[in-house]
Amino acid sequence: MATILDLLLRCCPRQFREAYGRDMRELFDTRRARLRGSRRALIALWLRTACDICLTASAEWGDVVRAAFSRSDKETGRPSMSDRLSLDLRDAIRRLAAAPGFTTAALLILAIGIGGSTAIFSAVDAFALRDRPYARPHELVHIYQDSDDGQPESSSYPAFLDIAAHGALFSRVGAVMPEGSGTLLTPSGDAEVIQLEFATSTYFSVLGLQPKLGRWFDPAEDEPGAAPVAVVTHHAWQRRFGGDPGVLGRTVRLSGTGVTIVGVGPEGFNGFIPGLASEFWLSISSLGPVGGPFRGRTLTRREDHWFQIVARLAPERTIQHAQAAMTTLADRLGREFPETDRGRRITVMSAEAVRAHPQIDSMIYPTAGLHSVLAALVLALVCSNLANLMLARGSARRRELAVRLAIGATRAQIVRTLTIESLLLSLAGGALGLLLAHWTIGMLGNWNPPPPLSVPMTIAVDYRVVLFALLTSIGAGLAFGLLPAVRSTRTDLRQSLQRDAPSRSLRVVGLRGALIGVQVAISVALLAGSGILLRTMLNAVRVDPGFDPQPIALMTIDAGQGGRPAGQAMQIVTDIRQRLSALPGVEAVSVTTRPPVSAFGPSTTLVLDDHAAPSASGGRTVEVRFSAVTPDYFDTLAVQVIHGRGFTAADGDDAQDVAVVTRTMAERFWGTSDVVGRRYQHQGLDAWISIVGVVGDVTIGSPGESPRPFLYRPFAQGGFGRASLIARTAADPASVLPLMRQEVRAIDNLLPVLLATTMADHIARSLAVPRAAATALTAFGVLAIVLACLGVYSVVAFSVASRRTEMGVRMALGATRTQVTRMVVREMMTLVIGGLLAGTALAAVLTPALRSLLIGVQPLDPATFLSVAVLVGTVALVTTWVPARAAASTEPAGVLRAD
Repeated sequence: MATILDLLLRCCPRQFREAYGRDMRELFDTRRARLRGSRRALIALWLRTACDICLTASAEWGDVVRAAFSRSDKETGRPSMSDRLSLDLRDAIRRLAAAPGFTTAALLILAIGIGGSTAIFSAVDAFALRDRPYARPHELVHIYQDSDDGQPESSSYPAFLDIAAHGALFSRVGAVMPEGSGTLLTPSGDAEVIQLEFATSTYFSVLGLQPKLGRWFDPAEDEPGAAPVAVVTHHAWQRRFGGDPGVLGRTVRLSGTGVTIVGVGPEGFNGFIPGLASEFWLSISSLGPVGGPFRGRTLTRREDHWFQIVARLAPERTIQHAQAAMTTLADRLGREFPETDRGRRITVMSAEAVRAHPQIDSMIYPTAGLHSVLAALVLALVCSNLANLMLARGSARRRELAVRLAIGATRAQIVRTLTIESLLLSLAGGALGLLLAHWTIGMLGNWNPPPPLSVPMTIAVDYRVVLFALLTSIGAGLAFGLLPAVRSTRTDLRQSLQRDAPSRSLRVVGLRGALIGVQVAISVALLAGSGILLRTMLNAVRVDPGFDPQPIALMTIDAGQGGRPAGQAMQIVTDIRQRLSALPGVEAVSVTTRPPVSAFGPSTTLVLDDHAAPSASGGRTVEVRFSAVTPDYFDTLAVQVIHGRGFTAADGDDAQDVAVVTRTMAERFWGTSDVVGRRYQHQGLDAWISIVGVVGDVTIGSPGESPRPFLYRPFAQGGFGRASLIARTAADPASVLPLMRQEVRAIDNLLPVLLATTMADHIARSLAVPRAAATALTAFGVLAIVLACLGVYSVVAFSVASRRTEMGVRMALGATRTQVTRMVVREMMTLVIGGLLAGTALAAVLTPALRSLLIGVQPLDPATFLSVAVLVGTVALVTTWVPARAAASTEPAGVLRAD
């Protein structure tokens, strides 16, 4: 590890290393020692360290270069380095302007490559690299109660109070509920869905943060019944209120409740998940009025795990002390509350080892790594192609370079001139790429994910992104310019000065051939990834979700806003359902609290009866996703009732508690599909609930997933304010959606409509991530194969031009045009086949990272790999054959007379 750090420090000037190198090593060792063996945190630390050293090195070398340029050789009278650089720079500008075709092509390639890489870096930096703005983060710890499957997840509010009571261990403990959404009444009178976070009065002080304006919450505002107050995040303050300091004291309508703004959050911290921005932090007293009765009850229920806990260690306390105390607390809670806390551990983790949350980090870091690899591949592709172009340009300029060498120029001066030309080209392309990245990042920042993740991204072009683009441009210019520049000076002066003398530098051809192999390999890797994702999209279209989505319209509303009682909210939903049923073209309307193909939704922990098979943990307690539905739900979706019955109007609030389960749930937990009459309990409750029916499986989370256990309850017995109305229509469901909106507005003009779409579009939206990945990989793959074709063509054209005399002699001695063409094609296809093999190996390494996005296809799919290899090989063969055939068509006599 120390050796790697020393290599990174060598990027800095010697004087800087001698002055600060030891301190930087000690700081790195201290940070690494605090990570306690966390691999993900160690990787993040190395990435941040490398980025910081590169930024520091660029600044320090800038000072060194400026000092060197300011000196001149007064004794010899030679021009200063800055004067020589100015001359070379003007010469490079003239030569690039004299070759508009080459310059335009190179700038376009650089803009796409550097722009794409910069945009990727900005996202990776925001989500995975940039330090959270916490004060003294080595003192902070995250505390998690384990989930039912034994993984650190989230905690209940009563458990937070138990943890906060450890005053000797923690100087302060805070909690936040990041899984909150509500509706904001905009000045135009519309209700807009926004992201909220509910936090305790201690949350900001634990993190060591101070509001930009105003204040944070008071301890009295942690109590239910206190006036709801809010702190607007800095991002929302700028976006919604224009940075107006007069926002303090203003009342906004959140989910139908008036909430007073008492502060503005600090710049650089906009919520729990880095890279995403919530709109408001709300006091705990707001949880019931704004979040609704369902969330309000979480303050007293130990079975509801909604809160993330962060604490600051007391002086002279360590993580080991905290973990030992939390283990003791977990044992005590398990004894006192066996129904909800038995077997649940409490895990303590350093804040430096956690980016947002262990489960979120497990998605952030692999995704960031995949995108970083993609950016590196794009840059390698660009550099290899431009190196080929520079080699071709150097070959065309060999007489000019030979003349310069003959009249006294040194090889170092020639290399400097050509390198400056490459750097000028790369910096201009980098500037265009930065504009392209700014446009791309702006699109990402203005894009909100669909509900329930309607959280704007906080990705922006700042000094770190600009420095990355600058360093990337310089690195790319050196990568594609330095080696061709050196190669261009290694020439035979006598031969190069002869007019139309053929080049016999086989090493140049070999270098260009190796670059072709690199481009072919990258093309295969990118196209293999895009091919697998395209097959995923095709498979997703064919997947049977368990019902026909085409005639279905879907609308989600929140009738529980403003703290409406559950009964009143359910009555509003019932009234809307009746009005929708009377619309023309609507055949049936039903209600559910979780529509099919929804990635997010509630789950519950069940205690199964004695007839059930043991769960994976050996007990009869299982966690199952569920939904509350109206009696005609299964008829609306045409879902088959396999055993027993569905729900009826008699299954009301005052009737016996009943449930319907899916076939998968019945077979997994009871070993048979006919489980009518079996029973279960919700964990922590005494009442037994009877199963009255078994229905077919419906896709729960995403298309292509394996069938999961699922449970249905009558809406009258388990429904709440937020509900989805599902309408089966006789005509196009999209034509019915405006009428459905009108009926909702007729009942309550401010009732928020969270979602209004067709079921087919709803399912398509669930594929947004793999579709975006497939689009990006396909775009880069097409770019790669186009650049590879240009490279192949240029190499073949250069090769046949250099060997024109050889080909003329061969044909004069009896070789046919077909034989000469076959010879050239065979030599180039040897390089292409090597690139195909290398690209297939690279794809085999990279495509497993896409596993979580795939449906019905394996990461190492032989058919996809073979198809991509055949496609790239065929394109390369055609690209090789065209210039080879044209060269072989030349008359031998003309070639020999010219020589």
